[in-house]
Amino acid sequence: MKIIDILAQKSKDAYHSRPATIGIIGDSVSNGCFEVVDHHDGGIEAIYDTERNYASELRKMLMTLFPFGQVNIVNAAINGDSAPGGLSRIDRDLLPQKPDLVIICYGLNDVNAGEDGIDRYRSAVKGMIDKCHLAGAEVIVMTPQPMCYYVHERILSGTQRDIGRRFAELQSSGMMDRYMTAAREAASKGGAVLCDCYERWMTLRRGGVDTTILLSNLLNHPTREMHLLFAYELVRTMFEC
Repeated sequence: MKIIDILAQKSKDAYHSRPATIGIIGDSVSNGCFEVVDHHDGGIEAIYDTERNYASELRKMLMTLFPFGQVNIVNAAINGDSAPGGLSRIDRDLLPQKPDLVIICYGLNDVNAGEDGIDRYRSAVKGMIDKCHLAGAEVIVMTPQPMCYYVHERILSGTQRDIGRRFAELQSSGMMDRYMTAAREAASKGGAVLCDCYERWMTLRRGGVDTTILLSNLLNHPTREMHLLFAYELVRTMFEC
């Protein structure tokens, strides 16, 4: 991908080459949200660790490979966001920063709309791809990880157990699979590069891995360690495509 050429040139000739800029748009996973804590008043607090999310890990990996280069990450992800939300704000929040590459990662919130939301999700992802291409940016559509397949015994909160039951049904019924198929279709139709991390996680599951325990909130946020998988797959995709 061109982003690799920009990084290589900057690393080779820092004085006469510009830095690379990577933009990210997505939901709470991209935003660096991990655990979810219940309060006595019934509220829920999200725990952030933006130094351990895949955006930060991606930058570390690229700087390891290009130690004399320079890469800037513009993270426009928002908790609770969906693909239509990303489409509505990408012109405001991301494209004015003139990214060389945009990473689009949605689906974990969109899936709550069920069957009725699939076409809207696919159209919104395709719309973001089109906007990025018009702005001169390369695009990677990255699929997220699967949600929980069951309500783990460590979840004690009644509220979170209710959420877990809902997520497990969406995951186990194949609804999340259908949204990920729509993401792949949007990437193909829009001429974007696909980084299919969802399939990587499903490969682990088929190999006997309990993917639910790889979620930091046991619901829908991957652990800090599993963010490394996203970063690695992104770097691999950049070099191979």
